[in-house]
Amino acid sequence: MNLTPYSGMAGESLALVDVYYDFRFWILQQQQVNEGEIEQARCYWLAKAKICPLPPYCRWPVSQLLSVKYAPPVTG
Repeated sequence: MNLTPYSGMAGESLALVDVYYDFRFWILQQQQVNEGEIEQARCYWLAKAKICPLPPYCRWPVSQLLSVKYAPPVTG
């Protein structure tokens, strides 16, 4: 990083500012800041996934569903 001194108003000296701070660096910083919250959310949803109901059963194979434009209506 290329850091340069930044002087504030009335001769106050502030922290060094990165002159090449861009969106990519901001994203990396946000990932570091939010790392704990992201891990907590991941653990929450992994635990929640274990108690979610299974998806509905589909009687057609996936290859058949992908080969037709519209799936045939389900008759009961």
